Amino acid sequence: MWQLAAGVKRVQAILARPGAISQSERVEVILVLDQMLAAADELGPDGVSSNHPRITLSFGRFRETLAIARRSVSIDPPRYYLVGNLSGTCLACHASE
Repeated sequence: MWQLAAGVKRVQAILARPGAISQSERVEVILVLDQMLAAADELGPDGVSSNHPRITLSFGRFRETLAIARRSVSIDPPRYYLVGNLSGTCLACHASE
C-alpha cells in the first residue's frame, strides 16, 4: 500500500507544477501509474487480505480507476482528470487516518 501512496504523491507533484504538462512529464506519469498498477496486482484482485469489508469492496474500484487513469493519459490528447482524482479515491478509505 505504501507504494500506491508514494505513486499518488509523485503524480500529484507532477500535476501541480506550473504550466502545461510536457511530454517527458507525461511519460513519467505513465511510468508511475504502471508501477502503481504492478503494486496493486501484487496485492491481488481484492487488495490486501483483510477482515475489513471496506478494504475488500473499495480496492477493486481503486484498481479499476487506476487502470482507466493510465489509459486516459496514454491517449492523444492525454486526459489527466482521473490521475488528479487518485488522491481522492485514497481518501475515501483513508480520510480518518
